[in-house]
Amino acid sequence: MISSLFRARKPITQIARIVPINPQVSQKLTPIPPSIQSHQNPCAQLPHSQNPSRVLHNCSFSTQSSKFPEYEMPSVTWGVVQGRKEKLVSRVIICDYLKSLGIVPDELESLELPSTVDVMRERVEFLQKLGLSSDDINEYPLMLGCSVRKNMIPVLAYLEKIGIPRSKLGEFVKNYPQVLHASVVVELVPVVKFLRGLDVEKQDIGYVLQKYPELLGYKLEGTMSTSVAYLVSIGVNPRDIGPMVTQYPYFLGMRVGTVIKPFVDLLVSLGLPKKILARMLEKRAYLLGYDLEETVKPNVDCLISFGIRREVLASVVAQYPPNSWAAFKGQNVLTAVFL
Repeated sequence: MISSLFRARKPITQIARIVPINPQVSQKLTPIPPSIQSHQNPCAQLPHSQNPSRVLHNCSFSTQSSKFPEYEMPSVTWGVVQGRKEKLVSRVIICDYLKSLGIVPDELESLELPSTVDVMRERVEFLQKLGLSSDDINEYPLMLGCSVRKNMIPVLAYLEKIGIPRSKLGEFVKNYPQVLHASVVVELVPVVKFLRGLDVEKQDIGYVLQKYPELLGYKLEGTMSTSVAYLVSIGVNPRDIGPMVTQYPYFLGMRVGTVIKPFVDLLVSLGLPKKILARMLEKRAYLLGYDLEETVKPNVDCLISFGIRREVLASVVAQYPPNSWAAFKGQNVLTAVFL
């Protein structure tokens, strides 16, 4: 029966009446509206509800321009130029706003600024609520590149969590504004874990960071680890490192080769045993902060010039460590030693 129909070459519409078609399939095989067919682009306005396989089979893109320019996407060049103009206009408005507050925006030239002045106003007002003035912002204007929600709030919330009082957060940011750029998970949390691993008490973490906030910017495998390892190598008890950090955290930022080792070598050269020196540093970690060239060496030379034999210097230093040397220069060092 079907073969006879094809031989008669009847229209497809007549065949559709004779051959039963699944209703679900018939819904998908809706004829293409004649108004949207074109010999230039037969798929110009194909409805999205059509069978994807039919769309893939029938689509053939023409090299000629479309008859509907209103549907053409703008060129890439136009989009970039237009976006650049908008950014320039926004930048000028934002810079004028900052200048009106007394903030110099010169260092922000290489920084990507917010798209609107309202976002920048939110950042400035947030910093002002922390207690920062325009002068404080001018000390480090790059803090204005930090988002309030993505950077400032998460960082400050974590600092408060580890023991820095909310009333001190503004002062903390003044002393170390770079913290606002830090990632809590990637940068801040590892440093706190490192300090806890040195036996710094949990309640002392906030105190230590307030004294030396730059610790949050050091890499764990760099200066901090090497300074601790060197002190342990000369005899400092690892259990005393935590109390030393709490007392004088600055030694964690000192380079071994240029600061700590030369100090140790000088005192050892005077005849001071490393074990005795280690005990001194455990109790007075701040000794590492005395400048070798400006304080320690001049006062040692002064002691020698006043007749103290070099072999006796070790016992003098052990009994009277140079904790008061910074306050005495030249001939007054004898008074400091023999008080």
